[in-house]
Order: sequence, then structure tokens, then C-alpha cells
Amino acid sequence: RFSEEPAADLGERILDVYLREARPERASFAIALADLYLRAGKAEDARSVTERVLASGAATARGPVADASTSSETWRALHVIGARALRENGSLDAAAGALVHVQGDDAELERAHLDLARGDLDAAMARLDALDTPEASLLGAEALYEAGEFARARERLESLRASGLDLGEEPDARRSNLVGKVCLSLGDDSGAMDAFDRLSRSGLPQWRARAFHNMALVFLARDDHRRAIDLWQKTHVLAAEAGQEYGASLALYNIG
Repeated sequence: RFSEEPAADLGERILDVYLREARPERASFAIALADLYLRAGKAEDARSVTERVLASGAATARGPVADASTSSETWRALHVIGARALRENGSLDAAAGALVHVQGDDAELERAHLDLARGDLDAAMARLDALDTPEASLLGAEALYEAGEFARARERLESLRASGLDLGEEPDARRSNLVGKVCLSLGDDSGAMDAFDRLSRSGLPQWRARAFHNMALVFLARDDHRRAIDLWQKTHVLAAEAGQEYGASLALYNIG
């Protein structure tokens, strides 16, 4: 049931059983439950989940993290998502401490997130360049955009597109959204609209909502208020369907 309809209350009940019986599945299940909490913006609940499981395996956790067995990959991933929960909760030093003995690309990517949270763009970009993965390239482009380095962000995005790699639905939606925002920042309205139009056909309602929201901003800048209102109405419906209360409320605010 949890795999088909993820729900926090059901997940907590399953995790309690796994912890009580010290089942080996407890680490992998905790990752799924913590990810559910993080996607809902509940970093403290995600942190609680990971810490309970790590505490249950305190006697063996150091071993799995150090070796190369299948179980070590799971425990390593649990440390990483635990560090992410701490970071998103604002506990940057604790997040860094959680990664001290953890290696791997996912851990290094989380360290780059920590660098960005501390405002150290150069350190983050050095880590991301060394990783040379699609996720690292995308995060680097997002970081450059946030820093106002739009031309560098565009170069990175074009390189990622030229690689022809299949990013997966969610990362590809992130990329399209960022391409549109970078184009807008560089004054390329046509390129922005092309990117947002592609994003509007995504199978993910939350990203379609973002596409319509951003296209509405373009039409608003053109004084085409009717088109902007129509698009924000679509944004409101899609954001509500995706459970994004803030996005739904923002669309109504913009219409007003």
C-alpha cells in the first residue's frame, strides 16, 4: 500500500515494526519515508526518521559505511538523506558532520549543496565540475542562475542538452524550467517561451503549473493581461492538484 499510495501515517506504522524487529529493510524503507517527508517540506520529520534508524543500527553502521557490500550502499544513502534533512532544517554543521565518513557521488553532491547553503559558490562549483554527472551539471547551472551568472548558466545547460543524456522526467523538467528562466534573464523571450511550452507538456502537474506561471509572466510583461490571467487560472488548478498550496495561492494573488 505504501508503494502505491505513499502516506506518512502508514509509513510510520511500517517503520515502527521494522525497528522493533530490527529488520534489514529498515534502512531502505527509512530512505523512502524520509524522501516523502522532504518532498512535503517536512525536514524535521525526515531528520527524525533517519536518526531513529541510524540509532537502531549504531553498532553496525560504521561497518556498512566503510565496506563495499550491497547493504553499505543503503546505509550510505541513509546518511546522505539524513544530511539533506539536517541541511533543509538549517542545521548545516550537523549536516556536514553526518557526512564526515561517507564517500560516493551522492555524498559529494550533498556537500556541494552545503557549500551553496553557506554561500560558497566557488567551492560548490569545484565539487560539481569534479563529479561531471548530469545532476551535478544541472545543480551547477541552477547555482549560477541564482548567483546572477546567466551566461555561464546557459552555457552549462547547452552542454547538458548536447550530451544527449536521458535525465529522467523530473530532472528534465527542472532543466526546461531553468532554460526558460535563464532565457528570460538574458532578454530572450522567444527562447523562454519555447522552453516553457515544452515544460507545459510535462506529465508532472507541478512542473506544468510552473510552466504556465512563467508564461503568464511573459504575457504580463507584454501587457497581454487576458492571456496572463488565463494561464494563471491553469496554474491555480494544476498547483492545487499537485498539493502545492503556495503555488495555487500565488496564482490567485497574481490574477487579483
